[in-house]
Amino acid sequence: MFSRKITLPASAILLAGAALSHAADFPLPLGPKYFTYHSGSIMKTFSRPFTAALLLACLSGQVLAQSPAAQTLPAPAFDAAGIARTETVRKAYDATTQAIQVRVDFAPGASFPKHSHPGVEIAYVLSGSIEYVMDGQAIRLQAGQSLYIPAGAVHSAKNIGSGITSELATYLVEKDRPIVILSK
Repeated sequence: MFSRKITLPASAILLAGAALSHAADFPLPLGPKYFTYHSGSIMKTFSRPFTAALLLACLSGQVLAQSPAAQTLPAPAFDAAGIARTETVRKAYDATTQAIQVRVDFAPGASFPKHSHPGVEIAYVLSGSIEYVMDGQAIRLQAGQSLYIPAGAVHSAKNIGSGITSELATYLVEKDRPIVILSK
């Protein structure tokens, strides 16, 4: 198994993300089938599709955070529950999977009920504070932090800050399935 301790500077993430933006147009050698990251005593092994999605999420967060347009986005149009969803990308990843990216805005105190997705999600917090509950565990994130949510994992999210909280949700999900499946 391939294993290497790494540190990725922002420029490497941007370069990898730029290369990955062309991945749907032609195959790229993305390295080994699995990528292992060591951080202190913690070791995580990720599949190649997950690594691609993670780099895409990092790239998008970096570009959005550095973009002048990010400073002038229109106010979100919240639904009755205080949630606004703006899809920014939807593209075929392979024959059975699609990559989708959605900006999700939460009004103060708003929450999204228990749900799952037919694929993985990587949530990157753009601004504010949010609390996810997954597998009975509360996970609090601030702007600049992200969370990997496995396919089918039931979770919920709530804005725990005093202002609007925004996240960039990146999904690698099965084609022709609803992106959000509410729990009963």
